[in-house]
Amino acid sequence: MSIDLKGKAVKHLLLPTVSYESSTIKIISAQQGDSQSRYFSVQLYDDGGTIDVTGYSNVTLNATLPDETKELYAGEIDSTRNRAICPLPSDILCQEGRVACDICFWTGENDDKVVLTSQTFYVMVLPSQASEDAIIAQDKSGLLADIVVNEQNRIEAENARQAAEQERADTESTRNSNEEARKSDESDRANAETQRESAETNREAAETGRSKAEDTRVAAENTRGTNEASRETAEASRVSAEEKRVAAEKGRVDAESKRDTAEAGRASAETARVSAEKTRDSNETTRKNNESARETAESKRATAESDRATAESARASAEQTRVSAENTRKSQETARQNAEIERSSAFDTLKSNAETATKNANDAAKAANDATKTANDAAQAASDVTITSEVIEYQLTDTGTLPETGWATNMPSPVQGKYFWTKVTTTYGNKTTKVRVSVAYCGTDGETPVSASINDNGELVISWE
Repeated sequence: MSIDLKGKAVKHLLLPTVSYESSTIKIISAQQGDSQSRYFSVQLYDDGGTIDVTGYSNVTLNATLPDETKELYAGEIDSTRNRAICPLPSDILCQEGRVACDICFWTGENDDKVVLTSQTFYVMVLPSQASEDAIIAQDKSGLLADIVVNEQNRIEAENARQAAEQERADTESTRNSNEEARKSDESDRANAETQRESAETNREAAETGRSKAEDTRVAAENTRGTNEASRETAEASRVSAEEKRVAAEKGRVDAESKRDTAEAGRASAETARVSAEKTRDSNETTRKNNESARETAESKRATAESDRATAESARASAEQTRVSAENTRKSQETARQNAEIERSSAFDTLKSNAETATKNANDAAKAANDATKTANDAAQAASDVTITSEVIEYQLTDTGTLPETGWATNMPSPVQGKYFWTKVTTTYGNKTTKVRVSVAYCGTDGETPVSASINDNGELVISWE
């Protein structure tokens, strides 16, 4: 700031820009004839408090003199203190009487110009008591100087008091506004708290319902996971058996087609056929032995089936669970049917390609050897799907979660309120195994027993008694 205020009389003004009706009009006294010694330090305020005027680039003091002459004087903006410093020039103080003034802040040009003006205040120019020919006595000069100093101190103290009073009034107005806002906010807070408590009660009820629903969902998910694992195991066994069946069927089709083609050369290949027939007889003997072993295994399976029938009454209680799982199974069944359609189409294509390749065979002896090999492969495939052993295990649990350990071959007696599990592990001639699990819930008095199992088609079967 370029204005030097040292040794100058500075009047601090806090001027309103709104609500003039509740603001006191400022009246400032000044002595006629003073020159370059008086300044105004101006701050503006509105209903929100002190206004930040540092964004304005210009400030002026507008004055209407006692003779109605209008004057305009430039001031400076003190950005560090958020106020304007405006001079009270000798042009204003040259005439005795009342001078109407306001402070104008502005920035920008033309349509972008922003102007903010304070409330009007008044400067009362008092007549000077000095005379050009007045001579102050030497012995009275010290007393006069003391009087002048004391008067200046009084004026400054009065100015400070008026400024402090104005700030107090402004602060009180702001406090009242804040108190009203606080009361309104407190009322809003109380209403919001009531709504929050109601919402919290609703939330807790909803949370309780959600928790119960979640427990139900988790239990259903556990059951679904168990069923899904059983289904995947059954599906893997089905796919493996299907692949073997397709391979055997392909061999049979190839052999059949080649046999038809080789029939014309059968006479020349009879010797080879006799040899192949001997081999076939040997394979047939092996097949009969395998069939006998399969019948033995089937007898064991029938025994296990009899044991399974004992637990069947408990199995019926799982039918209710099957209802919820049925929709999932239907979706999976649809996917399986689509896969079956694709497999059938691939099989038809494979069959067509095999028939085309067969027509190129022209060696009757080779055809007979191929037929013999195909018979051996078919016998091996039959051996692979033959049951070599079957183990039946049991277990009682408190929950419907599939147990991983604790199985025993001794069948326990059903207990009310517990889950009766049966696991059948079947081993085939190709060293592969298949595990089938069934569960039955033994209901307490008044409850309906439910049982569930996976059938040979990989389907979940649930029934109630």
